[in-house]
Amino acid sequence: MKLNRQIILLVWLLCWPATNSRAQHNDARQAALMAMYEGDYKQAIQYYEQSLIYDNDKPEMLWGLARSHFYAGNYPQAVQVCRQLLQNKKSAWKCRATLLEAFCYFRMADSALQQRIEKLQAAQECMPQDYRTHFYLGLLYMQNGQLSEAETAFKQALALRPKQGGLWIALGNLYATQEQWSEAANCWCQAAELPQAPPAAVYNCAKLLLRSGSYERGLQMMERYAQNHPLQADDYFDVARACAAGRQYEEALRYIAAAIQLAPQQGVYYAVMADYHAALLQWDAALYANSQAILKQGEETTYFIQRAQLLLNAGRDEEAKAYLEFWIQQEPDNAQAHYAHALWLMRNKGKRRQIKQAVKEAVRHGMHPQDMDESLQKYAYRHRQRLWSAP
Repeated sequence: MKLNRQIILLVWLLCWPATNSRAQHNDARQAALMAMYEGDYKQAIQYYEQSLIYDNDKPEMLWGLARSHFYAGNYPQAVQVCRQLLQNKKSAWKCRATLLEAFCYFRMADSALQQRIEKLQAAQECMPQDYRTHFYLGLLYMQNGQLSEAETAFKQALALRPKQGGLWIALGNLYATQEQWSEAANCWCQAAELPQAPPAAVYNCAKLLLRSGSYERGLQMMERYAQNHPLQADDYFDVARACAAGRQYEEALRYIAAAIQLAPQQGVYYAVMADYHAALLQWDAALYANSQAILKQGEETTYFIQRAQLLLNAGRDEEAKAYLEFWIQQEPDNAQAHYAHALWLMRNKGKRRQIKQAVKEAVRHGMHPQDMDESLQKYAYRHRQRLWSAP
């Protein structure tokens, strides 16, 4: 009996170091997982390294250590651990290591761009079901000027995560760089329609819709954005143009006035205001707004041309004469300028020869006779016929 006890004691003493080391290994592993869960990656690294003392090639521990380094921003160290993990015989661990190594290189901006692309291409081949490989590749392709490849990569990512707003935004940015505004607007608006869409997505959706001519939907999105965010001067400008496109000139005037209040130095806002007043036949208000545009940006010739048109339409022919001459001088190939000159001559008893010549110039530069005043159409059709019959 005594001998049996001694044997049992001896066996226990021999096994105790292994049992104790296994317990310490498990304790370190549990502590590392808890630190990772709490976001204390520095502490997690220490625990994983402590655990690897007892088992230096256990893939679970190497994977945890690599991830801890990655989340802590220690990308070169994470890459080193991933390379250890790549020696594992199981393809699952190799793929994980390939993926994480690629993500490290993506964030290592000092690495060669082509090397970063190649790492992500390897990860994409190994784990095509991970949308991030496609997304990151798309961003690098854009940076490298490979726009067609970037579009394909973003679409592959969206096929896996169609409700990921950042993917729609990235694809929209790609289209915007190529000035494909309709496609860009569609992408931004896809992001804007998602639950908890970022305000930037709603805003850019509205801006692109308004600037691509989709005024009704653009106004809706801008109103949605304006519920919680202040608008800037150019936002009011875009909204005003949208209202004017729908012939809502009173509304357009209200919004352009708001734009002017925020940016009173912008001559273009006053010029647009003049157009809206003119559409409502409010000539005095239109001329005042035009005078403010000239006052703010007197070097802009289009504002003087606008004044010539406004004065003619307002019946103030004497004042219009100098501006009309300036308009023709600045834009000798502008059919509208020559037509305005013909109207002025007709209303002010100009010589028939001069009127015919002004009509001739208007037709020669592309104006159709049916778009002219009836009293000038006979001259216009006659000259148009001569142009057609000329060899």
